[in-house]
Amino acid sequence: SSAYLYSIALTAMGIADGHASHAGPHFMETSSVLISFVLLGKWLQLRAVQKTNHALEGLMDLAPKTATLVIRQNNNIPFEAGESYDEEEVLAEHLQKHQLVKILRGSSVPADGTILSGTVTIDESMITGESMPAFKSITSSVLGGTIVTEGMAILKIVNVGSDMALSKICRLVEEAAMNQAPIQEFADVVSSFFCSGCF
Repeated sequence: SSAYLYSIALTAMGIADGHASHAGPHFMETSSVLISFVLLGKWLQLRAVQKTNHALEGLMDLAPKTATLVIRQNNNIPFEAGESYDEEEVLAEHLQKHQLVKILRGSSVPADGTILSGTVTIDESMITGESMPAFKSITSSVLGGTIVTEGMAILKIVNVGSDMALSKICRLVEEAAMNQAPIQEFADVVSSFFCSGCF
């Protein structure tokens, strides 16, 4: 940096004049301290991003890999309680809107949806932060990634994939971790000119 070069020049002039140190202040340590603080800030930011990524991985793991798909004889009529149907285990990533899935005690909800039949108690703490399980019945909305603690229900899928509330939360958290606030960007620009001008 300019401060370091200036200090070297003063030292060289002192040696040339036969003095141990030339008159005037030296700034040998200024550039090293400044660079150390900048590197420390970058390291702390990188560490925060890494922690955020680990947290996001944990959130995404809440979504189940498979789901129990409900196969009806006639999809053109509304679903009724007691209606007979077949079941098929499918990959959750293959689910589509308006399909029906069965959710049971101990399972994770594969996608956002609305309950058509049955009643369940859902642990939504990992999404909403609410510690008490929520009771859900017909027409209630259920979020993908939450856990069924009691009951059984038939769920009509409303959102899948990147449209799920869980995916949106992960996306917002990732954007917040990766992007700087406008005031932070402004401070970085100002400090770059300030440091160059002073040192």
